[in-house]
Amino acid sequence: MRGSRSMITGMNVRPALVVLLVSVVAVFSACDAIDTASVEEQPVAEAYLRSDAPLPAVVLSRTVPVDAGPGAQEGLEGATVFIDRLTPGGDVAETTPYGPADTLGYYKPEAPVPTVQGGATYRLRAELPDGATLRAETTVPTAIELVNTENTDATFQSADQPSFTVTRSDVKDVPAALIFTTTSLLDFDAMTEDELIDEFTPFYADAYDPDEDDIEDFKVTSSGILNEANFEVNSDGTLTITFPWLALAFFGENEVAVSVIDRALYDYIRTQEAQQGGLSPGEISNIVDNIDGGIGIFGSYARASTTINVRRP
Repeated sequence: MRGSRSMITGMNVRPALVVLLVSVVAVFSACDAIDTASVEEQPVAEAYLRSDAPLPAVVLSRTVPVDAGPGAQEGLEGATVFIDRLTPGGDVAETTPYGPADTLGYYKPEAPVPTVQGGATYRLRAELPDGATLRAETTVPTAIELVNTENTDATFQSADQPSFTVTRSDVKDVPAALIFTTTSLLDFDAMTEDELIDEFTPFYADAYDPDEDDIEDFKVTSSGILNEANFEVNSDGTLTITFPWLALAFFGENEVAVSVIDRALYDYIRTQEAQQGGLSPGEISNIVDNIDGGIGIFGSYARASTTINVRRP
């Protein structure tokens, strides 16, 4: 399966799961390493809300056997989709209806599109053509702010590693957990594959196989979940995280994002990593998910980002 690389777990990560942290919705992919032929067909829902950003698209599909071939996951059309923002007491404060987008199975919010409120709880409701209903809730982490950066212009593997200090997010019922996402700012459209290979850091230069890998898959890398053992809690409540060199695939300028995730994403990524999977929602039946009436993920996160420049030693 093609996917972005997770540096902590050494596995391929579900593309949407990584790309969500850089605020792009990805198309479902099939993974031929897992046998799901015996899994009963189920509806799948996928959406990721970012604090202080517009409501995102919702993706609906059905599971299919892997032997149906790459890209065979079926988008669901004809569904009626809503996202409700709830009051602290659980009543509906605001409802946003969704309509079909150009891509089969994608649904986009109707205008005016509201901004996701950090700290609020949102409910997904998707009524399917066969009469089934999918429901899920997420409480959005409050927004985080990048308050200090150090060594953002650094030499690779020097002692002066980039570090980032962020405000702490209020995340309901979730242990303190962060994710690094690194996006190379090299011009992948203008540069040749050989030119891009020359910009690989040593670990990735050794790991890259041009016959098996697509170099585009290395543009975005993820650290996986980092817990309190990986960062410093300061006296003012802020968190300082040192950037791991292994999370850098390419020399030069890179966007580094620090994200705080909700309970749904925390459980999904944690169980995905434990199974060494890199699977999309619906490709395995024993991940921890939060969709009633089906499977998938309706999660949320808060994100802060900056740019670093890393030179060759």
